[in-house]
Amino acid sequence: MGHNDQQEQATGAAPLRAVVYVRISDDPEGTERGVDRQEADCRAYAEAHGWEVVAVFRENDTSAFKQRTITLPSGERVRRVVRPQFRAMLTHLTGGQAQVMIAYDLDRAVRDPRDLEDLIDAKVLGGFEVRSVTGSLRLDTDSDVAMARVLVAMANKSSADTARRVARAAKQQAIEGSWHGGRVPFGYRAENGFLVIDPVTGPLAVEAMQRFWPVSRCIGFGWTGTSAASSPPTGCAWTDRTLKLLRHVSRQTMRSPA
Repeated sequence: MGHNDQQEQATGAAPLRAVVYVRISDDPEGTERGVDRQEADCRAYAEAHGWEVVAVFRENDTSAFKQRTITLPSGERVRRVVRPQFRAMLTHLTGGQAQVMIAYDLDRAVRDPRDLEDLIDAKVLGGFEVRSVTGSLRLDTDSDVAMARVLVAMANKSSADTARRVARAAKQQAIEGSWHGGRVPFGYRAENGFLVIDPVTGPLAVEAMQRFWPVSRCIGFGWTGTSAASSPPTGCAWTDRTLKLLRHVSRQTMRSPA
């Protein structure tokens, strides 16, 4: 417990206001169970310290490592990790609306050195405490900051290594013509490590494409509730992304011999 925490307990002052930040990198089904667990643990941590949670910033299925090309207000194009809720939290804290930030673990909060530096700067400006349930994130002293920088650099390197290995394995599987896992596209089914055209849903993909691509969204949504194809294999609603996969399987089905 830091000096401010001890002072609060000693003086019996009003509870400190805390914000919770939770994030999980991959949630393809959109269940949000991972961030729910993190939030529960962070709330329990706040309660144990006598802090009042006034806001929760959730980023589900959001990477803290992968960068995208964005255009800044100045017109400059840059590569950045895009996390709107993380940015909103920093604005909330620097505005003095809370005195404590709680994350489950350092790697849930930051995996990119630039994001860590922004968090450090925000702490200096806002004067808030930074805590994690696991104890891995703490920015009270110069030693804490130095250790956080080392750990984030290591986490960033680990993410880069994993991304490289996954990409190489996927390339090899593509060369071999095998399926590398993940969601099974609508119109296919997985069979002995390969994707094969499903005899029931494959023709439906052809039907949608033959009726003209721009209106395929209406066709897909019209299938909702039917016994054969109420939704894609994931159980999710029809979206532009799932319909693009449908267009792909349609082309493959039309090329297949009868």
